[in-house]
Amino acid sequence: AGEFLFPPHSREDWTRMGPLVRHRVEVFGSSDRAWDDIVIAGMGWVAISGFGSKELDVWVPQGVKVFRRPSLLPHEMKSRGVTRFHINHRARSPRIYRKKRAIVKARRDRALRDTLRRDQMELETGHAAPVEVP
Repeated sequence: AGEFLFPPHSREDWTRMGPLVRHRVEVFGSSDRAWDDIVIAGMGWVAISGFGSKELDVWVPQGVKVFRRPSLLPHEMKSRGVTRFHINHRARSPRIYRKKRAIVKARRDRALRDTLRRDQMELETGHAAPVEVP
């Protein structure tokens, strides 16, 4: 804690990070502006908007502070943010989606190819005549 946070990329990073602690933060927002920010020490902040009060759980390593403050950029949502929220908007570009689909298709094709090869080999070994070497 008290240093730059980054996602764990290996088991050693995960164990070095230590146990995670839940912080429950209640924030208020309206549809046209962000009223509150959730600040995670060593990482940054997240501005919360949307109508009504919300209760969010933030999981961080033990010793990392999480707190709420008035929004630093309350009207940024109007000028630069999304105008409508949709469940499929996950900050992924079409290029990333194409790449992901190609990886999934290649894995499926490879699994199918391996299954067909294994079945064909079993079929051929069942029909092959035994060979005796003198």
